[in-house]
Amino acid sequence: MRVTTLRRLVPRGVALITMIIVLVVIDLYTLRLNSMDNTAHGPPLIQRDVVTPTSKAEEMRQRTEHLRSACVMYPKRRIVKAVLSSKPLFYLSDRHKLSYCRVAKVGSTFWTQVFLSLHGVNRRQGKQDADDTVFDLPRDAAHGKMKQHGNITTKSVERLNGTTSFLVARSPYSRLFSSYIDQIYLPNKWNIARSMGIKGDKCGNNVTFGQFLRSISSKILDRKLTDLHWAPIYSICMPCDYKIDMVAKQETFNDDVEYILDKANVEQHIRDEVNKAINEQNLIEHSLQTLVGTYVTKGHHRPIIPKGCVSEKELARRIWHAFQIQGYIHNDVEFPEREFNDVTEEETEARLQKAVNEAVERRKLSGGERAAQRHAWMVKFWKGVSSEVLKMSHDAYYEDFFMFGYDIDPSIM
Repeated sequence: MRVTTLRRLVPRGVALITMIIVLVVIDLYTLRLNSMDNTAHGPPLIQRDVVTPTSKAEEMRQRTEHLRSACVMYPKRRIVKAVLSSKPLFYLSDRHKLSYCRVAKVGSTFWTQVFLSLHGVNRRQGKQDADDTVFDLPRDAAHGKMKQHGNITTKSVERLNGTTSFLVARSPYSRLFSSYIDQIYLPNKWNIARSMGIKGDKCGNNVTFGQFLRSISSKILDRKLTDLHWAPIYSICMPCDYKIDMVAKQETFNDDVEYILDKANVEQHIRDEVNKAINEQNLIEHSLQTLVGTYVTKGHHRPIIPKGCVSEKELARRIWHAFQIQGYIHNDVEFPEREFNDVTEEETEARLQKAVNEAVERRKLSGGERAAQRHAWMVKFWKGVSSEVLKMSHDAYYEDFFMFGYDIDPSIM
């Protein structure tokens, strides 16, 4: 209808108000399309539940219902085969009728320790304190111990029958940022990172967050192999093909852990070990004691990091900065440059451990401050990503946003 016709039918004031409303609605719709233009390959995201859950059981029910509804309305468009597995890897406790789809960078080390404990693998081997459990193992040692107990893991769908199965989801924004810091910024997968940055890079230690996202997103979209640490959760657990009874989330981790263990009737002594392990202060102290050694050791692992790629001082500085990003060390506490001017390879770990412990004591962060500092760093890194790479990331991880109810709008990450 033309504006002149509209004016003949209604008073001028009403027509003006009507036109303003129409223009506002069009503007809002256009903005929504611009923020969601990455969904061209799939239907619009299902909106989050508007009903506030009255209990953890209701919250879990809503998540599972959301997942199943998403599977019905959204046909499978691709499966990204992960490097280590073409099928989901589940941990299983027959006695507790509980199974878990293992996903890296979403508390997988913790759940590895839990399932080892459920199978009675409680004590460390060799020298140990009387109270040591598998929850005191460094993460590489925990995953190594799981490999010694093949009866706990399965890729067989039949073995999942009769169990309550779950996976743990995490916002792609948070999970990808965590993967970058832990695997690429820190000396973990620099051998893989060499192909992500500048062509001919022999070290892989200077890959930016944007280069990382572009590389992994393009591989996912081209259906090439990708690493489990950043493969989409959807492609790892294939929740539309496998029975998933519960969806836990990193954002509500402690409450979800308690609910799952209660649901499985886990014995109290194991729950006491779990509660001690996820206590924030215990977690920080244990993490710092094991992570410094882990990262320094990997920084010296010559098959991954050729000699000369990073000095001892730069290695220590990078670990220090990562601890600030992760919320362990306050942003205002500067790296002690002078203490590492002449440090040798043999001295780095002990000297850095001492400096980190002193820094944590000097400016203690509350739980809220730690979370705020981590979030601020995440936002800063994502703001530096180009719009092109952001759209690629949205498309590559669309299923994870869509299936698990995460808002794709980066302004509210």
